[in-house]
Amino acid sequence: MDAFISYSHAADRDLAPAIHQALERLGKPWYRRRARTVYLDAAGLEVTPKLWTTIQGVLLEARYLVLLCSPEAAASEWVDREIRFWLEHHGPESILVVVTSGTWVWDEQQGRLDVENSSAAPPALAEAFVEPPRYLDLTWARTSPDMTLRNGTFRDGVAALAAPISGRSKAELEGDDLREHRKTVRTAWGAAATLAILLVCALVAALLATVNAGEATRQRDVATSRLLATQSATRTDRDPQLSTLLALAASEVSPTPEATGAMMRMVEHDRSVVGYLGGHRGVIETAAVSPDGNTFLTAGPGDPVRLWDATTRTVRAELPSNTVSVAEFGPDGRSVAVGDGFGTTVWDPGTRSARTRIDRPAYDLAFSADGTRLVVGGYRGEVIVVDAATGAEMRRLPGLTRPTSGVGLSPDGRFVAAGDWSGTFLVWDLATGAEVARTTEYASMTKGKAAFAPDGRTLAASRNGGDVLVLDLASRAWQRVPAHQETITGLTYLDADTLVTASRDGWVGRWSIPTSSRWEQIVQGPVGTTSDVAVGPDGRTILTGDFTGNAVVWRMGDDWSRARGTVTAGTAGAAEPAAGRSAILSADGLTAEVVEGDRSMRVALPVQAASVSVGGGQLAVGYTNGAVGVFDVRDGTPLRLLRGLSTGSVVALQHSPDGRLLAVGDPAGGVVLYSSTDGTEYASIPPPSVGPETFELYTHLAFSADGRMLAHSSLNHGLKVWDVPSRSAVAELKGPSSIGTTSLAFAPDGRLAQGGMDGKIVIWDVARPTDPTAVLSGQQYAVTGLSFGSDNRLAAGSASGGGVSIWDVALGARDAVLRTNTELSSQPFFLSADSLLIVDSTGQHTYDLTPDAMRTRLCASRGRDLTRAEWSLFTNGREEASVCGQSPR
Repeated sequence: MDAFISYSHAADRDLAPAIHQALERLGKPWYRRRARTVYLDAAGLEVTPKLWTTIQGVLLEARYLVLLCSPEAAASEWVDREIRFWLEHHGPESILVVVTSGTWVWDEQQGRLDVENSSAAPPALAEAFVEPPRYLDLTWARTSPDMTLRNGTFRDGVAALAAPISGRSKAELEGDDLREHRKTVRTAWGAAATLAILLVCALVAALLATVNAGEATRQRDVATSRLLATQSATRTDRDPQLSTLLALAASEVSPTPEATGAMMRMVEHDRSVVGYLGGHRGVIETAAVSPDGNTFLTAGPGDPVRLWDATTRTVRAELPSNTVSVAEFGPDGRSVAVGDGFGTTVWDPGTRSARTRIDRPAYDLAFSADGTRLVVGGYRGEVIVVDAATGAEMRRLPGLTRPTSGVGLSPDGRFVAAGDWSGTFLVWDLATGAEVARTTEYASMTKGKAAFAPDGRTLAASRNGGDVLVLDLASRAWQRVPAHQETITGLTYLDADTLVTASRDGWVGRWSIPTSSRWEQIVQGPVGTTSDVAVGPDGRTILTGDFTGNAVVWRMGDDWSRARGTVTAGTAGAAEPAAGRSAILSADGLTAEVVEGDRSMRVALPVQAASVSVGGGQLAVGYTNGAVGVFDVRDGTPLRLLRGLSTGSVVALQHSPDGRLLAVGDPAGGVVLYSSTDGTEYASIPPPSVGPETFELYTHLAFSADGRMLAHSSLNHGLKVWDVPSRSAVAELKGPSSIGTTSLAFAPDGRLAQGGMDGKIVIWDVARPTDPTAVLSGQQYAVTGLSFGSDNRLAAGSASGGGVSIWDVALGARDAVLRTNTELSSQPFFLSADSLLIVDSTGQHTYDLTPDAMRTRLCASRGRDLTRAEWSLFTNGREEASVCGQSPR
């Protein structure tokens, strides 16, 4: 081990990894992983006895200690502990000091480091040096946008650190690095030349196989579109904003099925996303919404505090602060308090002028409800109440010793709350300064979150492991609420009884207090990135920040469907695509409802029903006694009662596409076809010859698009296809899901889809019944319904809340999963080339699947455009094309 980097995670979470990477890369031969081995200490995280033992072992093995000094590092117990261990086992000669912020003063008279006047010096160094140590000044680097070896100043500093570690002079080290760089460039050019030769060969082959240059261009665009769609799919969870841009670019280059599927996937993934607020270079520590909901605030270290127009999502103003720890709107929205390691400033966002400057560093802060007071939490446990207008100290509250968080003041001004990194959380009576509540289960070694309820009755605070602690201020009793799987990074009240939390697990959840029941997971952002959450005054707008510098605006309850009507969800349903009708049976089987556009008609049934079908202007209802009732869909007038079946309940009904025939299935596996015109029997298919032990097999029916074929399957007796005009069987299909068939559907081109209990969808060519043409896998639950669109795309319903999956059958790929409001055990849905119709408990939902509609929605929320570098990277240098009307820049 060559070196060990010790630093404050709170101060140098971006700079330390940059130094670590640069030290390992400087002078690295292309064939080696690293030039030297450097250990990056995870300072600022919880240190367990086991972890400290590991760190001790690494410290003993390392030859040099690279110490990043800052006020935060000086206050860190763990940085101090690592220094003392190093001095005990190695001595000060092998300590390489890097000052990243604060001051470093040598006392010439005393001949030692002046710790009292050096804000960046850890206490352990007070007597370590007998002469002034050389140190590297990187105080400028925190605000630098480029902390890589491409930055000459940064490179020079890294070389100064690497020289003693490598036992070489700085000049020799830089010469080695230059030589290795040239070797790498030559190797890269050689590889590039080889790839170029291969690319040329591929292009020549494509040109030789192409009739004209236009066809070659089309093929290139198709290939690029597919490549972009693939790149989009790999980044959906990690970087949804970039994934959206790549999906849009794929569609712009060529409207391939893969591009359409990529847009569909992103529209569903971001179904509640209103837009992105980008531009920050690192973690967004604070995300806030103004009291009137018109302005968003985002803030993070190394960037100014940004105020955004909530409607246009453009920056209204920027407030200067390079090391911001926290920012908060005043209760009237006309002031913003910004805290950092140097002090606290109250700004007028309209004029961008400072109203009040408070010389107290703030790690967290909070306004009082009337805006006259400000509670400032410091880096060493200070909790101070000040006058927001003058900055004068009003009260200092004791009990904390570490960096503070979760600072708050109750709505009535009676109580102040705060916690610190030790896991202690206190509540004080502001009038007397007396402690009134305490817990030691608060989130430790991280920036915890806490908030008072709007009515002041409760207080919520984060706990290690993703739980929430709720304090009843009247009884002083704490209650633990299991919430997330990972650390809570944001916490706020929606109202007096509802809590909204964000976590590193990516979820934003909504909770009922005091019942502590999780009744809705609102949104899911990129997994593991959510850093803060805020809720707008409308109770529906959510603003989240993440660790990559993006903020996302969400709208609770939004999806990308158009809902019409109010339908009572039931046990069975059907759709008549040509007429735009759907039918659904009530849960108790006593009412059938037909919905057409905004009009609905309910039919009270004489006996309990088991199934419905709609077609040819008629509603057919199968009863549990084997009879079939036929009604006029316009007014519910009974037309006829068919004698039905003698073997029990009607389990399946299906109208032919032209509405002239009605197929009725019985539980023993038999089928009877009736004329819809006069109710006479047209043909019958007997049930399979089986014993009584296999009764109640359930039947599934499907007509082909031209009405000439009828597919008939029971749960345990395979799949048969009948020629309707000749009344004869034409094929018996036996495949992966021949046992356990749960749904059937014909494609416009005559292929047959068979859904199974195992979640598989088998695609058959009826003319070749021995082997399926495709098997679509990936659905977790039984396939409860199937519907083909006119473009041969397939919709598949899934039980247990699995939603409706949209499959591209030609590609064998699932484009998207559309979540619904009720479980699709037998609710009707229908897919056309342009849209998907789903009927659930909230009405008829039409999902617009046209590329133009999806492109419009994604363009409205994208937040930024592709850069030229991104375009070149992901398209292999293809000439630029506009995305959402904007060229890459």
